Amino acid sequence: MEKNLAVIPLNMFSQYLTRLQKNIHMIIAMSPLGEIFRQRLRQFPSLVTCCTLDWFSEWPEEALLGVGKG
Repeated sequence: MEKNLAVIPLNMFSQYLTRLQKNIHMIIAMSPLGEIFRQRLRQFPSLVTCCTLDWFSEWPEEALLGVGKG
């Protein structure tokens, strides 16, 4: 998408930020065990509401029961 902007540092940085916001992907790896994980989720609720969570290992039975009881 060409915008015919002057090639100056401010315009270049603005274009960089625009592309970054459009294309950024992040991977955050955390263990779902323990109090630290719960604290992080309370501090940063967007980790749940704005992310896709993939679990790569089995949950302990205690964790499954805790989630099920809500």
